[in-house]
Amino acid sequence: MCEDEHAKWVEGMHTIHTHHEHFTDDNLADCLDMLASYTNPPKPFDWIGDEMKLLYSAGAGGPDVSHEVAAQQALGLPVGEVGQFYVCMPFPGDDDTFILGIIRDLKKKKINKVMTNGVNMQWLTRADPNGDKYSGIYKSVLSSSTRYMRII
Repeated sequence: MCEDEHAKWVEGMHTIHTHHEHFTDDNLADCLDMLASYTNPPKPFDWIGDEMKLLYSAGAGGPDVSHEVAAQQALGLPVGEVGQFYVCMPFPGDDDTFILGIIRDLKKKKINKVMTNGVNMQWLTRADPNGDKYSGIYKSVLSSSTRYMRII
């Protein structure tokens, strides 16, 4: 961020603080602190190399990872593993805020004449719709089948 742009952001934060009573002094201080990270010298980062490799390496497959998996990881998407559970983001406008599924199979499927990577997911839903979504009991949405979900 250039100095002029930074100055405009800081000025904008003060303008919001002046004109909006719900933008408190604490809110202003937090925003100015975040903006200061663009101009202050970097802070020390004491993570060890092994932790960095674990978080930011090529991930599953190592250097022999396929082009499709590498593209998926470059987008920050996880590489699915058969038998693992995943919390998935619902479609925009969907009432559900917590979608749980288990990958049953890795698949390639032709969509509009293009091969795509995906998975067959078995979706789960709460056994008691009013139960706690984090600790409640889940059951399969479909009794015996899965649905294909495109990864990229």
